[in-house]
Amino acid sequence: MQIKSSVSCYLSLCASSLIILIHILSCPYNKVEESFNIQAIHDIVYHGSNLSQYDHLHFPGPVPRTFIGPLLLALPCLFLRSLVSKTAFHKLGSVFRKRFHPLFYFRFLLITYTQFHLAFYSTRTLPNTFALVTIFLLRGSDCEFIMLSGFGILVFRSELLLLYGPLLIFGLYHMLTVVFDSYFWQRWLWPEGEVFYFNVIENKSHLWGLAVRENHPLMGLEIVALVFITLYSFLPHKELRFIIYTIPIFNLLAAYFWSYVCPAFVYHICRIAVFFCYASLFVNLCASIGLLFVSSHNYPGGEAITRLNKWPQLHVHVYIGNLAAQTGVSRFQEINDHWTGHCDLFAPPLRRST
Repeated sequence: MQIKSSVSCYLSLCASSLIILIHILSCPYNKVEESFNIQAIHDIVYHGSNLSQYDHLHFPGPVPRTFIGPLLLALPCLFLRSLVSKTAFHKLGSVFRKRFHPLFYFRFLLITYTQFHLAFYSTRTLPNTFALVTIFLLRGSDCEFIMLSGFGILVFRSELLLLYGPLLIFGLYHMLTVVFDSYFWQRWLWPEGEVFYFNVIENKSHLWGLAVRENHPLMGLEIVALVFITLYSFLPHKELRFIIYTIPIFNLLAAYFWSYVCPAFVYHICRIAVFFCYASLFVNLCASIGLLFVSSHNYPGGEAITRLNKWPQLHVHVYIGNLAAQTGVSRFQEINDHWTGHCDLFAPPLRRST
């Protein structure tokens, strides 16, 4: 059983790595939201301690960002960062595999692997993806929760307070129900946890009927995710990357629903539900292919510099406009020694408009 589990984990890690590689090769450039981290990685690798050449000193941007993430990525670079993100994701999955049924974990992987956003964003040098790793590494330990939440909030994204805060409240409630119910039942127990084990793992829900319960052991996570999205919705500027931390939670809930309806496959309504579960995987996969295709054509600035780099005999000064700087141009593309003043590609007076 241990060998089988290890092989399964290895195969799932290989599958996720392949998905990551496809996304990186399809979308090798970066948008303006990722510019600080990608330029910082470049400067750490190529300039080292020569801070005077660092891009952020010439273009500080509207707000400062941490260098901890780029520093961690500077040596292994982007692909390994993506693997770190996926490895952290598998750490989260291993918790599900140990706590619930292996089939539950497999369905969770199927739902996640056929989606576009987690795979795509794990290849992006955004502060949100650094913060997402701290979410994946949560494994139920109070000490780990305190350290990871504090690190994620203080270093990467302060809005994680809106997610970790409700999680803390849910954890306190969970401890409260364990303490009180254990006293009255005269043994340590979590009632909703035993209900889930009875219904889903042991598949004995038919012993008391198949009516859907109003509560389930993952209800707390669902409420936390909805509270986080609701609080964030009050902000006027909205992007998916701001709430990407909730996607694994909703995938987990979808896997729970799938595992709940499968044992009752003999019922017509459950057959329809199972059909929609499989159909959603196909829809997810088609949407992922389409979105990846669109994303690969969404970096005209990076494409322009790449094509210009193919003409090494040209002796020209290159002007990087605002739109080009926002759609894929980075210092990693400074590879053409035949460009006159190439090392001053972004230097004043040319870069005042970038």
